[in-house]
Amino acid sequence: MSVVWVAVLLLIGAAIYVVANPNAKAAIKSLTRRDFAKSAEGAQISQTRRRALLAGLINSEQAGFIGDSLATGSDRKRIEKTLANVWGVVDKQSAVAVLNWLRQSGHRSSFGAVLPYVLKRGDRLDRQKAIEKEFGENAAELCKYADHLIACMDSKKERPIFTIDKETLSKGILAWDASRMIVTARMAYESGYIDEKVAWAVIENGYDAAAASYENWREFAIGYLIGRAMWGGDSNELDKLCEIAQKALNDKKSLWKTIAFK
Repeated sequence: MSVVWVAVLLLIGAAIYVVANPNAKAAIKSLTRRDFAKSAEGAQISQTRRRALLAGLINSEQAGFIGDSLATGSDRKRIEKTLANVWGVVDKQSAVAVLNWLRQSGHRSSFGAVLPYVLKRGDRLDRQKAIEKEFGENAAELCKYADHLIACMDSKKERPIFTIDKETLSKGILAWDASRMIVTARMAYESGYIDEKVAWAVIENGYDAAAASYENWREFAIGYLIGRAMWGGDSNELDKLCEIAQKALNDKKSLWKTIAFK
């Protein structure tokens, strides 16, 4: 068989795989889409609602969604799969439960628990024993979160936007919970699990909470990244999110450049 035919067969096989695999299609779409794509709807909604939507920008960009409209720009099948796989959301009841968790506590409750231990640093084994003594059955997850944050603080990686120190830690990670809540509300709406009125109420609540915690998009972005660092550790995915945050803050095409945080 000639080299040309082998190449043709490989291309056909790759095309079939992409057609059959929604995750592959989503990855290709994410790679080829224009960063910070604006929607026609975005120009029609109020500035207040648009600003609230843009509190979900980093999370939206990561998912390959449009950032400034209630519609994500993605297909419903992929959205429903994401909700089910990431959040366990399969209906109205589970959607409301997840959105309420993000609104009421999210990961920021865990952050508040581990922050004193992160600031104190010290020996890892002593830290784990102290967390186990204070939190009992919840200690394993909290120990992991503390280890993640300390590892990121000690990391030698060059991440210009990602400043993790006592000052930024004091601002908290509400941005991490609020941003995910906003994007999850959009997906839940498009999946038919919540109506438009509820979706907007959740989105606006997420922004209002963020505005009470941060002064500008930069502080908000760092809060989001610290939340992701606590949850997922020092990873390649965190590197990608840092790049998205940097673009969101500095790129002239960024939607954050179109509207002030407050």
